[in-house]
Amino acid sequence: KVVVVPVGIGPHVNLRQVHLIEKQAPENKAFVLSSVDELEQHRDEIISYLCDLAPEAPAPTQPPPVAQVTVGPEHLGVSSLGPKRNSMVLDVVFVLEGSDQIGEANFNRSREFMEAVIQRMDVGQDAIHITVLQYAYTVTVEATFREPQSKGDVLQRVREIRYQGGNSTNTGLALQYV
Repeated sequence: KVVVVPVGIGPHVNLRQVHLIEKQAPENKAFVLSSVDELEQHRDEIISYLCDLAPEAPAPTQPPPVAQVTVGPEHLGVSSLGPKRNSMVLDVVFVLEGSDQIGEANFNRSREFMEAVIQRMDVGQDAIHITVLQYAYTVTVEATFREPQSKGDVLQRVREIRYQGGNSTNTGLALQYV
């Protein structure tokens, strides 16, 4: 199942296209913002919606064996790590516009927002896989889930993304990659 969550930013957003995407599936939800400044204001709402899309991981069929441990008083101040939470394998694609209409400053702010979202995700081979596309006249695959991934590797790739610029916005070509 594919869920699309378009985040349209700025005065040049094609609302007809955004609403068409939104109507394709009940889970599709669009966020239309007037400027990049609004990303920070809506960050938690967008992240919460994305996180709620992930299905709950099934509970283990058998409870793990319980071991009884006796701890001396010298160890009582040490906190234990909780159990590793169950995670689902998901593919998430970020599609960033890098055209002249956006401009380098707004592009960089969008990239920083994406980095903050990824920071809060459980990224890894057995968890969430990330692909990042940048588009203007051409489409550039900046990171792909076809390569082995760790959260650190993905974040480093995101930090290295540079604004490509271009006088054309080829959204359709970018979506064909998805």
